[in-house]
Amino acid sequence: MKTNPSPHAGAVLAKTTKARRFLLFIAHLDLKVDPLNLNDQFTQALREAAASENVHWKVVRRDVVLGLGYLGRGAQDRFSHELGEGFRSGNFSLIVDRTPKRDRALVKSVLTSLPCVGVTTARWLNEQLAHHNLVERLTTALTYKFRWENREALRGDVHMSIARWGAGGVMDEYLAKDRPPSFSLMTQWVAQKTTSRLYRRGQDALHREMRGTRTESECRHGAMSEAAMDATDWRTAVVQGEEDSFTTVVVDPNDPRDNEGEPSNGDRLGLLRDLIRVARPRAADRYVRVLDYLSTGMTKDEIADTEGIQPLRAGKLTQRVRDDIKKSEVTVEDAVKILQYVADEPYATTTDILDDLSLESENAIKALRLLALRGLIAEEGESFVVTAAGGRQAFSQDEGADKLL
Repeated sequence: MKTNPSPHAGAVLAKTTKARRFLLFIAHLDLKVDPLNLNDQFTQALREAAASENVHWKVVRRDVVLGLGYLGRGAQDRFSHELGEGFRSGNFSLIVDRTPKRDRALVKSVLTSLPCVGVTTARWLNEQLAHHNLVERLTTALTYKFRWENREALRGDVHMSIARWGAGGVMDEYLAKDRPPSFSLMTQWVAQKTTSRLYRRGQDALHREMRGTRTESECRHGAMSEAAMDATDWRTAVVQGEEDSFTTVVVDPNDPRDNEGEPSNGDRLGLLRDLIRVARPRAADRYVRVLDYLSTGMTKDEIADTEGIQPLRAGKLTQRVRDDIKKSEVTVEDAVKILQYVADEPYATTTDILDDLSLESENAIKALRLLALRGLIAEEGESFVVTAAGGRQAFSQDEGADKLL
């Protein structure tokens, strides 16, 4: 039975120098290390092949890389990539077509006799991490699903999931079919892990007492006692500060939000008005009126008639208001961070806030104006302190924009 020659035997049978040196180079590659990433052992294989030929290794590189038509900047990287793809799929047609015609059949028979390596989950993930910013993309996707969660905690979920995928070969089945999992599918997998982590908080006594967290079973079956859902007993909360000091924060039992539940639409519209005032300080009243018009469902033409302006001008005003609303999410996030920071660090200056929270100056200034406008902080000289209302909101259970209502 006829068998395909090995790289060493093929090099002996080769009729051209280029084919012989190429097969010697292949013979000195260690396919057990990582044939899909040849750059690490590329030069060493060239040196060993050159030693067999008793020539300088750059001569072998010339015949192997340049001789096969890989020219210009990045030639070696392109060659390594196509060769690695051949080891992955078993298809070396891109390489074989570049070899001399007299040895093309020989080179093909040698390469096809080599084992097909395939892509493992770990290798594929390393590629995504190195060239496609997988961690940040997944973290950003999770922030849209879990807006109330800290971004660093979500990034930790992403890192843990990727480590488990690589160790367990979770994607091997997908990669064997040459159909890697989509980004949306990976986002769904990580989101499931994040959801499980959040449900596990329900087993923690502190989270159950302070934040009302519940387990998955309680949420699904409604197995919560009335006492667990009754907020009327909240009167004080003990907060640990620096150097193991404790502060008792009195929660106002007459706060309508404690008695009536979620803030009303009017409260949220009021916050939007203040956000518009902060974003458009020079013509705040006019843009706030446009916001009110939009909130009642008025059309562009109706706004133009009411304001006594042209419809084109009304369209520009409404578009600016919509753009400000879209951008206001960043202002709200920064304002919540600043409110908590000033509550923990009284008399902090603008420079302290910018440096410690790593905020952009323009957004931070808007957030400070918003907090001052809503009476949550007060300016004393060049420093800021929280007001009584700001102190209650800083240590409240509210999340996100609700802390500013």
